[in-house]
Amino acid sequence: MLIPFWFRLLFLFMSYFPLFLVLFIKFFNYEFLVYCIKYWRFIDILFLLEIKTLNGVMGLISTLLLVISLLSILFILFELRTTEKKRIGQKKYTIKKIQPRDRDILVYLVTYVLPLISLDMDNFRDIIVLFVLILLIFWLSMYSDLLYVNPVMAALKLRIYAIETDLGEALLISKNDKFEECLGKKIICYRFIRDKETVLIDGSRGQQNE
Repeated sequence: MLIPFWFRLLFLFMSYFPLFLVLFIKFFNYEFLVYCIKYWRFIDILFLLEIKTLNGVMGLISTLLLVISLLSILFILFELRTTEKKRIGQKKYTIKKIQPRDRDILVYLVTYVLPLISLDMDNFRDIIVLFVLILLIFWLSMYSDLLYVNPVMAALKLRIYAIETDLGEALLISKNDKFEECLGKKIICYRFIRDKETVLIDGSRGQQNE
């Protein structure tokens, strides 16, 4: 199954939102923000992070990563809602094989998030080590099942399945935590990616209500 690179990248930033949020909380200069608001020094907000300091550099980078992650989440949720509402690419598929791809959320947190946020940031060497580790984890996640271990999707009660249909393999996003019961059945799905059938959205609940 060939998942487009842009979708993998958006999904990656979405899945690492908890890490970016913790880094933002850890390094953001709240006192300077309060100062800017209190004395109407809004232009100074542009220099809020004081990038001449280590904390300033980390604050800037963590803020940018958090913003990108939030935009990725909003885009994916908007596209999911729009696709379901307009029933884009609606088609019935016979489900031949189902494999959950979003398990081991706790392993994700313990293995990747906690070690990164617990690193000391006393010098630039520590910062370099942190971002080398982040880049390594990103690279591994982009081309492995780690991409689908997504705590944000789990919090929104969205499940991710690898499925095989009568038209080939695909990734399926579903609100049904018992989707395995659809094995062998013919269900309605929508296309998340307009011109491809590699990422589908489960429409079986709407099918039951009709």
